[in-house]
Amino acid sequence: MRILIVLPEQDRATGNWVTAERFARGLRAGDHQVELCATPLDPAPLRTSLAAFRPELALLLHAYRSGRPWREAGGACPFLVLLTGTDLNQGLSDQGQSDTIRRVLGAAATILLQNPLLVARFQAELPELTARLQLLPAAVEPGTLSYPLRERHQLPEDRPLLLFPAGIRPVKGQRELLALLAPLAADLPPFHLACCGPLLDADYGRSLLTDLAAAPWADYIGIIPPAAMAAALRQSDLVLNHSRSEGLPNALLEAATLGVPILARAIPGNAAVVTPGINGLLYRDGAEFAAQLRRLLEDPAYRNTLSRPTTDYDPAQEAAQLDTLCRQSIS
Repeated sequence: MRILIVLPEQDRATGNWVTAERFARGLRAGDHQVELCATPLDPAPLRTSLAAFRPELALLLHAYRSGRPWREAGGACPFLVLLTGTDLNQGLSDQGQSDTIRRVLGAAATILLQNPLLVARFQAELPELTARLQLLPAAVEPGTLSYPLRERHQLPEDRPLLLFPAGIRPVKGQRELLALLAPLAADLPPFHLACCGPLLDADYGRSLLTDLAAAPWADYIGIIPPAAMAAALRQSDLVLNHSRSEGLPNALLEAATLGVPILARAIPGNAAVVTPGINGLLYRDGAEFAAQLRRLLEDPAYRNTLSRPTTDYDPAQEAAQLDTLCRQSIS
């Protein structure tokens, strides 16, 4: 089967690209012909891909940012759509996006979620579409590229390294996390924060760099290639996530798979990955964040008890289920 995977035009280090390329590998292993089309909201590049590839089925990653150009490009074949955290947590309540999202979902043969904690939210928001909803098991494929994290970025060797992997934009909360950490830096045991990820919002990125210039205990270290993220995670003592909205963050799935302890904001996207006291901790506010970070820094033995690698996120299981759903969507 010819399958076109449509995703928003973004840096290739983003979660959308990581997911799309993993889907493509799994589907190609099932003898499908797969092409990827990264599209801006302008539908012209997608029209070109549709004409050249003539897909029998499409898989849209992001109901709005892939769904809008799909509709405007006149996509005619059956399609599945993978809902993102942005779609559910922001798009459905956004007057500029909600109508498009609902139309795209209404036309989809199958609607996919990878976070079981978001199913109830979907059912409450879109009860008329529940029959088309399928839960696709989450997966991660840790890369094998070596990456001397501390050496390459001249990060201190004598203190715990807190890695915050996420695209730099307001919803991810890098600046807000820095504001939480600033009054704690002089009081807690020494640590170093490293933010990494593509600059997806130029204004926010500039403001973050200004904030970091006043924080000698923190750095922005640029983009870590997805194939090297596993190596970077293994060299970190704690992985952070302060996002206001997530679907299912690939970086946390990878950290959980490798057994790197996680400290994350208590939102559904993170709570689907983090089991408090098992592989990390969740916090609801600044006070909880401060108390939990203090415990993790002051008690390395406790932090080490949260290092429990998992095999829950099996790419073969994800690929097999996705293959089945693709075949069902054109039957």
